[in-house]
Amino acid sequence: MMMNEQKEEKLKLIKLNLGKELIGFIEDKDVNEIAVNDNQMVSICTFSKGWIDTEKKMEEEKTLSIIRLVADYEGIIVNEIAPTLETTFPDGSRFSASINPVSPPSFNLRKHSILIFSLDDYIKQGNISKEEKEIICESIRNKENILIIGATGSGKTTFANACIAEIEATKERLLIAEDTKEIQCKSQNTLRLLTSPTFPMVKVIEHSLRRTPERLVVGEVRGKEALYLLTGWNSGHGGGVCTIHSHTALKGLRQLEQYILRESLNPQKELIADNINLIIVLEKIGNKRKIVEIKRMKGLDENNNYILDDIKK
Repeated sequence: MMMNEQKEEKLKLIKLNLGKELIGFIEDKDVNEIAVNDNQMVSICTFSKGWIDTEKKMEEEKTLSIIRLVADYEGIIVNEIAPTLETTFPDGSRFSASINPVSPPSFNLRKHSILIFSLDDYIKQGNISKEEKEIICESIRNKENILIIGATGSGKTTFANACIAEIEATKERLLIAEDTKEIQCKSQNTLRLLTSPTFPMVKVIEHSLRRTPERLVVGEVRGKEALYLLTGWNSGHGGGVCTIHSHTALKGLRQLEQYILRESLNPQKELIADNINLIIVLEKIGNKRKIVEIKRMKGLDENNNYILDDIKK
């Protein structure tokens, strides 16, 4: 049996062991994450209501069996010496698990988002105005770089996809660098590069610059690759989008500095100010994901502080 066929059979076995109830949650378009907690109770995260306790329970033995099946799918062993597991399935959904001594058998299954929003949809929701949409589109046409900031579950990737839909209209060659396949792009002249245990994001970005990109998109920065992204944008591959975990525009820029300091002796504020042009901050408020800040970078003042103009009032 070929390797791909073997993995497909193992995927079928994993789905079979998940059972009808969990498969039902997977097929429910309102559910974006399933968690089997350390008490073996099942919780789900929905777009409409947030986290919900389902009152359903998965026995510890079955939870452990699923974790071991996923480990076998990846060709690795999970035990007390290596008690955690993280992987991404072909459909883009992410699986994270732990066993003793970290925790009793438990896992999260975060589904790959199938929701597609346009910038016009954000106008209809009252998230942005027509004028704000035009500012974003003009920034894209002018090949400026957009930094999208927000906490986990705030809708960063969904908004990034809406921006990328506008980038597609430029017909320029797009290179997308990601840890997991989340960015949606219909443009034919697009190359997507994924990280691996032996090919981290720094190497992905370095390699991407040899693949003739006109625009460089990075799904998320969470380390020293921030410096390599900014350098790539600064060397003629701008007009891209990137997301970062933080809570405000200023905190996001400071987080970027902290990532850069893992590779550089200084935070490279001038490089940041020159290459981050538009900053958009999203926040999950109750069960809704809101755009709370849109700011334009204007440079640095005499005290080396960022000058940010408010676009969203």
